[in-house]
Amino acid sequence: HVVLPGTRIQAKVDIAKDGDSIFIMGGTYGENVEVTKNLDIRRVKDQPVTITGSFTLENLDKKFELANFKIGGDRSKDVIVKNCSDVFLANLDLNDANGLSIEGSKVSASGCEIGQDVRSNNSSLTLTRSTVNRNIDGHGILRLVKTTVTGWVQHRGGNWTPVDTALPSEFIVYQSIIRENIITKATESWIGYNELKWISEIQNKGTIVGNTIDGRE
Repeated sequence: HVVLPGTRIQAKVDIAKDGDSIFIMGGTYGENVEVTKNLDIRRVKDQPVTITGSFTLENLDKKFELANFKIGGDRSKDVIVKNCSDVFLANLDLNDANGLSIEGSKVSASGCEIGQDVRSNNSSLTLTRSTVNRNIDGHGILRLVKTTVTGWVQHRGGNWTPVDTALPSEFIVYQSIIRENIITKATESWIGYNELKWISEIQNKGTIVGNTIDGRE
């Protein structure tokens, strides 16, 4: 399936079957996209694609990769991931979106620019080499690696239940920059080798090592 400028991505998603590929030609697409099938969706190589609506992934039981798109045209638009087993987000530009919202899913993201908040509930989220220009609110498993956060980071505790086995909550921050405070209620927290403003609360087991906190070692 090929999506041409002036046509709709969702129309191709609707007629595609599990396992199909959808290639999007360069251009701007003014629509919301909702994917509930195991598809391969990608832009044509080296052709910039902007989607000005929200992009939703829901109930996907196989690995799904979303990469190299600019998504969002205003603060009412999000990238939303619900009940997905394995999602990889790469090099997404969400500077003009409301942020990233995750529910009941396993998500890894690398090289993403997120203009507003990240909200993760009952999920496993790993952010690597990414930028968040506001806050992160996590629940379940939250890992930040070489990531910059302009606002605060909060882990609300709780377990991650991917299928029927509850995993203890986990919070890791490694070689990252956090401009405001950190609060963690995770079962276990490890915070190491970061540039931090301050850590205001560690409720359970925590290890803090090698950080620079508000300019102090």
